[in-house]
Amino acid sequence: MDQNIIDELTKHPEISYRRPNANELQILGTPTQGFDITLCIDVRENMLFFDHFHWHSDNTEEEIDEMLNQITYALFGVIRIKEFSNNKRPYKWVLQVQDQNGNWCDDQTMGKINKFLGEPEIRYFQNMILTKDTDKSNSYALPNEDNT
Repeated sequence: MDQNIIDELTKHPEISYRRPNANELQILGTPTQGFDITLCIDVRENMLFFDHFHWHSDNTEEEIDEMLNQITYALFGVIRIKEFSNNKRPYKWVLQVQDQNGNWCDDQTMGKINKFLGEPEIRYFQNMILTKDTDKSNSYALPNEDNT
């Protein structure tokens, strides 16, 4: 596991995390309304999970930076997951990103075949672990925000 990631997390005592093994890091989401973030590091590729979403990335500096930025956005609540369910059975998830004006924009969708009838129930999961007032002197900047 990249020690830089652990160093950044230890600067924020409000972030709860665990390391089940040397190649995996789990950042615990806000209870009830948040989502967990899991990072798996391997020789050939890395994987990043936001609940039902996951991405594969190469071990290049550019892709690692992109992955770390995604984690930062999730911790600041700039990314959320919109969940659709019927009869309390989730079947579709939409990853949404908040723009500079505060609007939520659909980014990616995952789902199961929906064999339910009726109107879906919609729930939102969003982490608000860090705030814009959090000291970011050694952290990644939010979208379109200077880290000065």
